[in-house]
This record gives sequence, structure tokens and C-alpha cells, in this order.
Amino acid sequence: MALLSAKCPECGANIDIDNSRDFCFCNYCGAKIFHEKQRLEVSGTVTVDTTTMTDTMLERALLQLNGGEFQAALSTCDRILDIQPHFAPAYMARFCARHELRHIGDAEYLYDIPTADDQDMIYAVDFAEGETKEQYRKTAEKSQRRYEEYTENARCIQNSLDRAEQLDKTIRIEAQNNSGFIIIGIVITVLTAILWLILQKSWLLIIPVAILAGAIAAYIYWRKKEKKREAEMTACIEEGERFQQRNSEMEKDYLDAVKG
Repeated sequence: MALLSAKCPECGANIDIDNSRDFCFCNYCGAKIFHEKQRLEVSGTVTVDTTTMTDTMLERALLQLNGGEFQAALSTCDRILDIQPHFAPAYMARFCARHELRHIGDAEYLYDIPTADDQDMIYAVDFAEGETKEQYRKTAEKSQRRYEEYTENARCIQNSLDRAEQLDKTIRIEAQNNSGFIIIGIVITVLTAILWLILQKSWLLIIPVAILAGAIAAYIYWRKKEKKREAEMTACIEEGERFQQRNSEMEKDYLDAVKG
């Protein structure tokens, strides 16, 4: 029960009025006193400046990012965007929180994320203004280029490995086939030589000599072809290693940036 202090309009005595009732009686003169309740109404438009609030919350989100509290930073950014949906720095901070980046500048070192399709990055660039917009745009472009290069390198690495594997199979098959032909040539040469010794026919020497010469020629041709394929296979492997080295460099740059 709330009591209000007042004076009796009849005798002037000090009295307490129960605010929950419409009237009361004076304890001194017994006069009936009516109590009129007042209500305050506010009309019109009330404007609340949320800039200071969102700036403070963004500072907290950046501190959370720096401390590795990525889920907390993500929640803080979501609260900021509930208040100010077009706040570009909050979208950039949210992007970093989702990809576990401690600093905004680390975003340009990403290599496995297509930033051109990331909604937070798109909103950050679209809603930013002036130098901030240019900075976000350059960050997005650098990251996208690294992603495209890394993806293309990975594809080239796989192609190089596939070509090297196919060449290796071809070399093995040709080696087996040519080895078989050489063995057959040697066997026929030996058998012909034995037959010549038995029959004492000099003209029979033409057969083993021709076969042996053909076998030697086939072997020389096969060895040249084999060396050429081996050189191609080595080139494929070296090409794949170059692409792999470039991707490893991008991965190292990213790790150095994140750890720094």
C-alpha cells in the first residue's frame, strides 16, 4: 500500500492518503477527502542513439576475436546486427569469427574459402563506406584470388599425379611386352643355331643373325621410348611438386598470420 502525504482542505491538518483508494477521511475533523489519480502520457516519436552502444559492443567482439573466443564473438556480432542491421564492421567481425581469425587483417590470407560467395563478406563490403569499404573490398579480392589459385593448383597437382601414374603403367606394360619379344627372339636364335650345327647348312645362319639383329633393334627402340616416357613422368611429378610447394606457401602464410 502506497501512502501520499497531504493536507486536509477543511482543517489544514497533515494526513496520509492511501494511493490505491479514491477518497479518505481526515483523522482530525472527519472531512471526506477525494483523491484524484494522475496519469502521465507521452506521445510522439522517441529517437534512441545506438551508435555508442554498437561501437562498444564491436570493441568487445574484437577483443573476443583476439582472445580466440570465436563463439562468444559470433554471438556479440549477432546482437550488434539485431540493433543495427547495416553495420559493416559487425559483418566483417562475424566473418572472422566464423572462420576463426583473430584479426580482421588475417582474412586476406584465407586460401580455402570462396569469399566471393560468403554472405557476411558481401554485406561487409556493401554496407561499408569510404576507406573502410575500399579496405574490405581489397581484402575480399585478395582472399578470393588466393582461393582460386589454391584450387587451380590442387587440380593441376591431381592431373600431374594422374598423368604420372598412367605413364608408369604404360612403361610397365611395354617393358613386359618387349621383354617377351626379346626372349622369344633369343630362343629362336638358339634353336636355329642348334639346327645349323646338326644340319651343317651355312645358309641357316642368316635366320638367327636376322632375328638377333631385329631383337637388338627392337630393344634399342624400346629403351629410347622408355626413357622418353620416364622423362615425361619425371616432368609431371616435378610439375605437381611445384604446384604443391606454392600451396604449401599459402598454407604457411595463413598459419603465420593466424598465429601472429
